[in-house]
Amino acid sequence: MKMTPEVIAALQVLKDAAENELDSLIVERCERDLIAPPKAEIIDENCQSFLGLRCRKCRTGHFMNSSGIHRIIWAYYHGFIEQSQDVHHKNEDKSDNDISNLKSLTKAEHKREHLPKKNFEKICVQCGCKFLGVYNAKFCSDKCRRTFENAKRTRVIKICKNCGRAFDCRKDDLDCVFCSRECHYEFRNKISSLNRVCGWCGKKFKAKRKSQKFCCNSCSASAREFNKKI
Repeated sequence: MKMTPEVIAALQVLKDAAENELDSLIVERCERDLIAPPKAEIIDENCQSFLGLRCRKCRTGHFMNSSGIHRIIWAYYHGFIEQSQDVHHKNEDKSDNDISNLKSLTKAEHKREHLPKKNFEKICVQCGCKFLGVYNAKFCSDKCRRTFENAKRTRVIKICKNCGRAFDCRKDDLDCVFCSRECHYEFRNKISSLNRVCGWCGKKFKAKRKSQKFCCNSCSASAREFNKKI
C-alpha cells in the first residue's frame, strides 16, 4: 500500500485516538509496515523467517511451519486463503517468497502451471492430423474434442444376438450385443447346455457351464492325476 495523503491522515487519526501505550505501539507497527513492508528473511539455505516465525525447508522445497511461508505471506497482505486456493511462485523458485513473486490460483490452474512446457508431436484422436501439444493432449482443437464426445453419445440400432430383436445402444459400446440382461443369460445358458463328450470317459453329457469338459468330478480328478504323472 502506498503512503498516500489519505493513508497518512488515517494514521494520524489513529495516533490521536490511541488511549494507552499498547495502542500507540500497534499504530507505530502499522505505520512501519506501510513504509517498509515486511519480507521473508533468509536465515540460511534451509530456513527462512517472516515476522519472527521460522520456517524450515521440507522435501518439496517449500519452507514450512504450521503452514507454508508463502501462504502466510500471501494471507498477511491479502487476507484469508480458502483451502481450495493454492499460492503459486511465479518464477517457480520456492525459496523466493517475496510478495511480488506470489499469486493465488485454484488447484486446477496451479496444476496447469506446472505441466511440462515442452510441446510433443501428437496425432489427433478425431481427425488424425499431427499437431504439437503437451504430453497428455489428445485433440488438435476444441472442435475435434466436441465432435469426438458427441459421437460417443450417438446411439445406433443393433440386432440382439439371442432373440433377433432390434434395439438401440451407444455407438462406442462395442460389447453391447444383447437387448436385455435376460437375453444375455439365456444365450449363455444355450451355449453351456450343449451336448458334449467327456474328455476322460468319452460319455456324452449336458454341460452346466461353458468351461465344463468332464461329465463328473471323478472323471475330472482322474484326468488331473493322469496329467500329473505325465
